[in-house]
Amino acid sequence: MPVPGMRGHRRSPVDRDPVHTNESPGAPRRMGRVCARADARLSYHKRRCTETAFGERDSGSHVGREVRCRIDAQRPRKTNRLRESMRGIRTASTGRLAGLAAMFVMGVGVALPSFAMDCAKAVQPIEKRICANPALRAADARLNAAYAGALKAAPDAAIRGMLVRSQRRWLDARNKRLDTDYEGHRLAVDEVRKAFDRRAAVLADRSGEGLIARALAERQWLAKYSGGPLAGFDANCDFIPDDASGAHVSYACFGAIHVQHHARVCSQSEDWATGAVYQYRLVSAADGGKVHPVAFCEAQGAHACDSGSAQAGWVRAATPGGESRTPAPVTGLPQLDAELWPLGDGGDAAWFDRCLTAPVFPDVH
Repeated sequence: MPVPGMRGHRRSPVDRDPVHTNESPGAPRRMGRVCARADARLSYHKRRCTETAFGERDSGSHVGREVRCRIDAQRPRKTNRLRESMRGIRTASTGRLAGLAAMFVMGVGVALPSFAMDCAKAVQPIEKRICANPALRAADARLNAAYAGALKAAPDAAIRGMLVRSQRRWLDARNKRLDTDYEGHRLAVDEVRKAFDRRAAVLADRSGEGLIARALAERQWLAKYSGGPLAGFDANCDFIPDDASGAHVSYACFGAIHVQHHARVCSQSEDWATGAVYQYRLVSAADGGKVHPVAFCEAQGAHACDSGSAQAGWVRAATPGGESRTPAPVTGLPQLDAELWPLGDGGDAAWFDRCLTAPVFPDVH
């Protein structure tokens, strides 16, 4: 996926361009090259998948048989979120599994929602289905109560706003996926009810694994860096099939994390393609609200993207034919998103720290 606005963009070598150094505006300038981190937008890159024997529809959906993606020879890196509860796809952990079929009415800002569904105004097929089924109505009520409790438990407006965005995002996925599966077959009532109850459990969780605790941990981690207009989270969440049948689905979130420290932005994005999660990294130079991609890397197999060695797989943004899998960071992204936290098994946080604080990163020539 080409970087928007960067087609044909060429820069002087980064080792001779001070904008690529990790300097604060008032610091003495130091020559160096800054490594740019791979950033994904809401429309994250999904690889084209081909069906083993039966082809695929124009929409890209599966025809109900086993599918297989055209991927690199190396085995993709699976993050901790993939490892926790994997049934053939990357699913979220219990703390991430979300299946909401609750209808709430939200005004501008972070006002508390109205928790009762007005069935006379039901428009979406899934809303009508909820209204017509007592079991789903009961699950909807449990979910609404859990959501109200989460909003009341939020310690500040920023975390409350994050919860509101999370619920709106879930509703979008609900409307698209919880009535029928990817093939247009209606999901069983019990599968929909389970999705509601999983989401209610996530919203009601006040432990260290809950959304509020994860947001606080995320904020504490970000406080180590200067921040800036290009920092933020860009998540895309959906219900994805647990297996080739498509009869069971789980809610999962992917996307990009952009962290800014002075004049450098390091980004890590995750995409889901059938059966695996793919991770990309990008390092960019920040010039006010403008961004200049410097180098990108796909974390596959031996390509760990954690150094500047030849094995790391970094590609300079100005390299002819080079193509980043993720677009550059943009201004105005949310500053918290618990559904993209925690990071990986420890290596991801260490990578961010090296990328953001090293005098030069990556040191590729």
